[in-house]
Amino acid sequence: DGVHISPICIPETYHRFKGLGIVTGWGRLAENGAIPHILQKVSLPIINKYRCRRWFLISGYKTQIPRECQLCSGREEGGLDSCQGDSGGPLMCKRSDGRYYLCGIVSWGIGCARPLLP
Repeated sequence: DGVHISPICIPETYHRFKGLGIVTGWGRLAENGAIPHILQKVSLPIINKYRCRRWFLISGYKTQIPRECQLCSGREEGGLDSCQGDSGGPLMCKRSDGRYYLCGIVSWGIGCARPLLP
């Protein structure tokens, strides 16, 4: 019926998102795991650039640090994440006006749901 379907909003240039983001996709259910039969959804916290870089350094990935123009989302303890096959999918954030905005696009990661690797 289309009651709950609407286009995603595009934010103003350089809007800073924080809080939780939602990723949806058809990617693997776990690192090297099965491909799902239904669309998957996961809520992940948006991480500030300082914390993101620090986690990558702690994990030993000094050459894989995200660029300034990239956004990080994930959990320090891992366990939930986007995975192989989710690239190109949306990272959506709900703002105070109740609307969902495109706050990012799934691009890359190291493995899936690993601790300290958002």
